[in-house]
Amino acid sequence: QAAHLIRLGELERCVVVGPVAHLSPMAIQAFDAIGALGGHDYADKPEQASRPFDNDRNGFIYGQASGALILESLSSCEKRQRPPLGYIGGAGIFLDATTSPGPSADGEAQAMRRAMDSAQIEAADIDTINAHATASHAGDTAELEAIHSVFGESAKGLCVQATKGLIGHTLWAAGVIESVAVLIQMQQSFRHPNLNLASPMRDDVGFAPAIATEGAPQIVLSNSFGFGGINTSIVITKSRERNSP
Repeated sequence: QAAHLIRLGELERCVVVGPVAHLSPMAIQAFDAIGALGGHDYADKPEQASRPFDNDRNGFIYGQASGALILESLSSCEKRQRPPLGYIGGAGIFLDATTSPGPSADGEAQAMRRAMDSAQIEAADIDTINAHATASHAGDTAELEAIHSVFGESAKGLCVQATKGLIGHTLWAAGVIESVAVLIQMQQSFRHPNLNLASPMRDDVGFAPAIATEGAPQIVLSNSFGFGGINTSIVITKSRERNSP
């Protein structure tokens, strides 16, 4: 929404904040009751508890973090003489409008396609996906199905990474935090690992390895999916070639 308003000329710059999620004991129990909260099998080895895309995953691990991004027009950057850290190439939203917490692979795929259409790029242009990847049974299954439906055979050549495997699920801050993670990787020329991915769920999708690798991601699709069928995806690029002002 911030990028949209800047492109329309309504704003020069906007601060986008992902506030910290501090859950009450009742909220934590509610997540546990619906089977979303993980860690039950890893009480004696908590460092292995967050396992996105692994066959032994058993729910998300609650993390706490907050972050903020400053989005601004290119002319604003030039006035301030500050080089951009990256660019929002495009964004896609697709609402399934359901009361169920269950994810929809079709809705997630639609959000990814809309983001790429907005950025005027093809699936072949994407080199990295920063996945929503909560490590829930249904969520990870649906997301991988969506990725494969969008990318087809080329999905195996992707670098699909899960920031939540490093820091847990920061809930409503997650989209901003994961965008920050993408920008750090672009600036420092590496891709972060997928921790605890010992037994990948699929062999027709390419995952980031267990250790960090060299090389900056160039064009990244970053996914954030929520209860109620709220499916969003954004394209973040390292260079401005494919990005409108």
